[in-house]
Amino acid sequence: MEARMSVLCVTSINSGDGKTAFCAGVTLLSKKLGKQIDAVKPLNISELTEPDNDATFLASISGTENQPGWPDLAKSHSNNAQLLSEVPKIIKRILSIKNDVIVELPSLSDGGKDRSSIPIELIEGLEGEVILIASYSRKLTSKLIIGSANRIGKKLAGVIVNQVPRYRYKETESALQHDLTSVGINVLGFIPEERSLQGVTVGQIAEHLGGEYLLGEDKKNQLFDNVLIGGIVLDNGVEYFNLNETKAVLVRADRPDIQMAALKTPTKCLVLTGGHKPVQYIEHEAREESVPVIMVKQGTLESSRELDTLFQSSTVHHNEKAETFASLIEKHFDIEALSPIIGWTS
Repeated sequence: MEARMSVLCVTSINSGDGKTAFCAGVTLLSKKLGKQIDAVKPLNISELTEPDNDATFLASISGTENQPGWPDLAKSHSNNAQLLSEVPKIIKRILSIKNDVIVELPSLSDGGKDRSSIPIELIEGLEGEVILIASYSRKLTSKLIIGSANRIGKKLAGVIVNQVPRYRYKETESALQHDLTSVGINVLGFIPEERSLQGVTVGQIAEHLGGEYLLGEDKKNQLFDNVLIGGIVLDNGVEYFNLNETKAVLVRADRPDIQMAALKTPTKCLVLTGGHKPVQYIEHEAREESVPVIMVKQGTLESSRELDTLFQSSTVHHNEKAETFASLIEKHFDIEALSPIIGWTS
C-alpha cells in the first residue's frame, strides 16, 4: 500500500510574522537531509496592493516551478463566503501532491481584521499538524499566543516566536517558554532578529535611485543590509568602512580618495552621486575587486534621503535569505521535537 504523504500547515498570528521564510528554510533543510518536501502557498488574501510572489518563491525553493499557479484573490474583492468557497478545491489540489507538503496558510488576522475562518477551514480539511508563528513585539503576550493556539485546537504541533531582539532574547524566551509550556503548548524555538534578512539587492538600490550601471550589472542579485555614506568620513576611511562587511557605499563621484578607502574593505556596491563617472584607477580597482559601480544624477544628500525608504522594499524572496533562515532553525530550534512534525523522522 502506498504511504500517504504528510501535510504540515503553517499559520501565524499576524501577516508578516515570517511564514514564508520558515517554509523556505524548512524546505532547504529537508533537501540537506535528502528528503523532498513541496512548499506551497495556496491562497493570498492580503490587502496589500503589491503582487504576492511568495508562492512562486516557495515553488522555486522546492524545485517545483512548473506547479500550476494558486488562486490570487487579494485583488478580487471577494467576501469571506466567496473565499471559503475556494477551500474545498484547494484542499483537493494539495492532497493530490505526491510528496510531503508544507503549506503556508493565511494568518489568523491581517491589518487588525480577524481572518481566522479561512485558515481554520483549511486546517480542518487538510488534517495535518499545525505550526503557529508569532513575531516579537512589545504587544506580544502569552495570553495572545494562547488565544491564537486555542483557535487551532488539538492539531497545533507547536509555536515559534520569530524576530526576537537579541538584547531581549533571554528575557523573552524565559517568560514565554514558562507560560506556554505550563498550559501544554509546545514551544519549538525562538528565532533572533537577523539583519541580513532585511537586506536588499544591488538591483533594488539601482532601481530605487534611478541609477546607471557602470560596472557589475551581473551582480545585481547580490545582497547588502546597510548603506554607509562616504561624505561623513573625516579621518581613517578604511577603518570607517570596515564597520560593516555587507554594505553599499554612497559617495560623491569626485571623491576618489573615499571611494578607494571603501574598495579596500568588503563592499557590495559603490553608488557614485552627482552624475559623473569615476576616475580610471577607481574603475580599475572596482573591476579587480568585483564591486558593482552605479552612477546616479542626484547629489549625495538627495540620494541619502531617497534611501530612507529603500529597505521597505525588502522581501524574503532570495535564496541566501532562505539559507540564512535554515541556519537559524538549525541553531535555535528543538530539532528533536521538530523532526517528527516535519517528517524528517517517522
